Amino acid sequence: MGTYIETIAEVKTTGGWKVNEAEVFAHPIADWDTVTEDRRPFIENPFYWQSYGMMGFFAGIRNHSETKVLAAPRGLPEDSDENSIQALAPYGHRHDDYGWGLSGSVVQDAPKTVAQRVLECREGLYGHSWLSAAELIGFDYDQAFIDQSEVPPAVTTYREFLGPLYFQHVDALKKLGDPSEVRILFCFNG
Repeated sequence: MGTYIETIAEVKTTGGWKVNEAEVFAHPIADWDTVTEDRRPFIENPFYWQSYGMMGFFAGIRNHSETKVLAAPRGLPEDSDENSIQALAPYGHRHDDYGWGLSGSVVQDAPKTVAQRVLECREGLYGHSWLSAAELIGFDYDQAFIDQSEVPPAVTTYREFLGPLYFQHVDALKKLGDPSEVRILFCFNG
């Protein structure tokens, strides 16, 4: 089983942080795939594809290439939109005394803080974190590093390593507003 990334973009408004609903991020549709209702050309979730290189770069998860890490997992911000929290740290599964989820046992109230909700969320989700659009835009992608996942290890740049779809998503973040008021929230599954 692999590791997958779950992502949400949030934009700061006068009413606080809100989930992005604009479909501005290129859908990672494979060459053999076709655009359908489920495979539309643009989606609202950034960086929503399986890439261990990107995961390692974002948070050090599966960092086989030994890239720089933008930020070790730092949890979800306490001021996150409730919809983001429900999507990335779902809570409220019913369990019997053996953890099978079969009885009608009462579900306790959801924890009060975002940090508690992350700690008590569904199994399999981990590495909750966030990055600002400013952090992603401001990184020097033209610097070189030695990709340790290659045999033999090879020199590459972050731009070559992350690929064109990654930069389409970075550019799309700029469309959502001031980079200091746009962020991505994410966690890993698997």
